[in-house]
Amino acid sequence: MLVVLAGDNDLSEEVGWRLDALKQGWTPAMGPLFVLEDRASIEAPRLLRLTCDEVGGKHYRTLASYPYLTDTTSEELWRTVLADVMRQSHPAAHMGIVLFSHGTGWLPEGMLAEPRGLLSDNGREMSPELLGEILPADRVDYLLFDMCFTAGVEVAYALRQRVPLLLVSSAEMVSPGFTPLYRSSLWFLYEPQPEGLKKWARDYASLVEQQTDLRRSGTLSLVSTAPLDELAEAMQGMTLPSDLGGLQRFDRGGGAPLFYDLGQVITLQETLHREKAEDCLQRAVLYEWHTETFMGHLPLNHHSGMTIYLPTSAYPQLNRAYDKTAWRRAIAR
Repeated sequence: MLVVLAGDNDLSEEVGWRLDALKQGWTPAMGPLFVLEDRASIEAPRLLRLTCDEVGGKHYRTLASYPYLTDTTSEELWRTVLADVMRQSHPAAHMGIVLFSHGTGWLPEGMLAEPRGLLSDNGREMSPELLGEILPADRVDYLLFDMCFTAGVEVAYALRQRVPLLLVSSAEMVSPGFTPLYRSSLWFLYEPQPEGLKKWARDYASLVEQQTDLRRSGTLSLVSTAPLDELAEAMQGMTLPSDLGGLQRFDRGGGAPLFYDLGQVITLQETLHREKAEDCLQRAVLYEWHTETFMGHLPLNHHSGMTIYLPTSAYPQLNRAYDKTAWRRAIAR
């Protein structure tokens, strides 16, 4: 497993939390655990491996440092790290990848007042399309996103040819995110999938539902990317619902919503392929969970497990960027 902790931003402290939790939760019997660590307190990103000494002590061993590749959103760093991990692994080994950083799904770099990106490094962000190009074919079993707004159909579609399973959140991930599960439930990420990821998701849901304050807020979905080509075909020619104000949103900003519930949008379509789209979405979402409200004031009345952006006159620049996404091109044919 490779854990990417992209915290060279205001999440630097949380990288330390996750390193400590991973060390507590990991055992050698699980299998190899590699970490790409990047945060403000170190000079350059570095690749670590958790090891266990003869008396049972667990330690991070530095395998490589990347002083000339300091941007964790860069293609060159990712290709270098993946090659280094594969050299340390069995030639036929598969891996799961955990990603921690800020996240804004498919949104282009700098589109939000507080840009977070799919991965974020000092204001630079990585697109889902670039991540999909970088990941090796037939080697990655899943991506687990420990970050906000990753359940967009735009994200899943961009990754569909490289990753069969995605664990994602429609809304924000409330701090400390998955940190407690790295300590208590890490074994599930090494189990056969998708069952292991379902167990992980249920543990997270149980943890959040035990909270008694605003931290009792969350969404989580396990998505299979296999049906997404069929889904795109079924949604070709989709129309915008006449009343966007009645749709479920997952972002809490004061402006027009950026993330709508995909299932609700599909049910409002008046096309011959609506039932096919509903069937594809049902097959794609293997597990979904959500709390009744988010942060005390956003009702979560609908949660299909995936989100979608709907173009609006409020965001002309964003609309132009959306037209360039693989998902938008697929449904516009």
